[in-house]
Amino acid sequence: MKIAIIKLSALGDIVHSSIVLQFIKKNIPSSEIHWICDERFSGILKDHEYIDRVISLKLKDKEFRDSYTRLKKLKKENYDIAIDLQGLIKSAIVGKIICSNLVGFDKNSIREKLAAKFYKDNFFIDYSENIILRNLKLVSRALNFNFNEDEIKNKKPCFAKLKREKPYNNISKILITIGSSWKSKIYPTNLQIQLINKLKNYEVYLCAGNKYEQEIAKEISAKTDAKILEKMDIQNLVTKMNEFDLVVGPDSGITHIAWAQNMPSLTIYGPTPSFRNSYITDVNLVIDSRKDINPLNLNKDSNYINLIKPDDIVVKIENIMDLVEKKELKEFVLNLDIESLNYISKIKFKNKIYWLKKARQTGPRKIQSFYSKIFNFDILILPEKKDKKNSLNYEYEKNLYFSKNGINVPRIRYKNDEFFIMEDSGKTLHELLKTCNEDEIKNLIDLSLEQLSKIHNIKEYHGGSQTRNFTYINDKMYVIDFEESFDAKTRLDVLQFRDFLLYLLSFTKIKNKKIDYRYIINRYIELTNNSFVEKKLLSYSKALKPFLKICNISFIKKRLGSDVKNFLNLFSDIEKLDDKNIF
Repeated sequence: MKIAIIKLSALGDIVHSSIVLQFIKKNIPSSEIHWICDERFSGILKDHEYIDRVISLKLKDKEFRDSYTRLKKLKKENYDIAIDLQGLIKSAIVGKIICSNLVGFDKNSIREKLAAKFYKDNFFIDYSENIILRNLKLVSRALNFNFNEDEIKNKKPCFAKLKREKPYNNISKILITIGSSWKSKIYPTNLQIQLINKLKNYEVYLCAGNKYEQEIAKEISAKTDAKILEKMDIQNLVTKMNEFDLVVGPDSGITHIAWAQNMPSLTIYGPTPSFRNSYITDVNLVIDSRKDINPLNLNKDSNYINLIKPDDIVVKIENIMDLVEKKELKEFVLNLDIESLNYISKIKFKNKIYWLKKARQTGPRKIQSFYSKIFNFDILILPEKKDKKNSLNYEYEKNLYFSKNGINVPRIRYKNDEFFIMEDSGKTLHELLKTCNEDEIKNLIDLSLEQLSKIHNIKEYHGGSQTRNFTYINDKMYVIDFEESFDAKTRLDVLQFRDFLLYLLSFTKIKNKKIDYRYIINRYIELTNNSFVEKKLLSYSKALKPFLKICNISFIKKRLGSDVKNFLNLFSDIEKLDDKNIF
């Protein structure tokens, strides 16, 4: 089948229409496709893998007569069908000259209703319909095939020959395209300067075409750290775009190319409707000046775009870049030799630190089992035995649950059955306490107690609440390591007391630092109302008193393990506290 596609202009419209090519080839593999367009915009279609011939025409009024002669010759191509995706009188005339079997939109689907008179067949597709769906619906009906939106989301790059593998940039790169066909679509220069000055964590480049856009770019560059991209033809520009992590710009051809090429993009909409002109995905977002724009009644002179705040654009950019980084991190990690890595390994990617934690079987250690048979203490409750997969899933789900409930946990950026990757959350509390002064120690204790108390106040437990499982970065305390679980019949107060006891016990491993246990106990009770810890601590202290004396005998003390010594030292310290002042 020989098919003529008519989409004359402009660049953005041609980009929007280019998706139909892969759908035609998928459903009619043997088809021969010719594309008729204005010569000013034909460059992007050059050497396209699905186009057998690009026919570029001079379509300005004074030059149309010369093009008419060429069009008459195209009649000899004997097209089986011509599809007018433009819907203008001019494009309909072009189609009618080259093929009698011309198909297009019906009169209620286009602005220049007279164009429908030239079509042999026409179809109603609402003018307000999203432009990607509108083009595909017309072509699919004309050629009698079906498609679904999953196919759009999973499309190949529309200009596949110009697609290159993007390098990992240590600093993410953003391309901001300045120009558009209407000045009212262009984000104001002063606001662009504010926007770029807020993007300190990114390397920003400016894309400018004509002289007017170049002047804007120079002014922006002079007042920001943004660099101006060298001027190049459209094909080289599309190839160059592969180097960037994100394209930001107005409703324009360059911004829409990013979507066509499966690149992340943010389109800034002023006087035109985003619901019609952009197909939104997770990484192709829009920001609107207003939602009530009528596609049939556009105001080219409006200043709607001035209503968009730079801060709102930054939020959108951060959301997209977060998803982009997550995807790239996954690709990077899956290329690592995971088996050669430690159980917990530091990973550096794009100048950021992440931690890879492998799945491992969890359960009671032999020493825990031994002591649990001798002593009836809460701290010696045996954790459940779980295989690797269940252990990893348990910790992952608990991390998500804690995060939803306002507890500071590291974000997990990727997970499979073998491991998960989480963001760096700083140094452990255990490390920090070794080098802190008295005031710093108190502050860190307060921050860690707040997080432990939040866990207990949502009727949960940590399971391993030692100081090594609290981390600190950027004035924020995080909680980590939730892989241990216990029999569902175990009472919550028992598990929470175990948490608090482990927390207290871990301070005994900090040598040469004075720890105010009285303050810790009082502060915990204040934050949680778990006053039952008072009775339990006193009960433990009394029960251990005879044992403490025996264990202080020299030859016995030498034979005790460090964990037992620390446990006894804790209750020795608690015993010395004035009971009335503790609580």
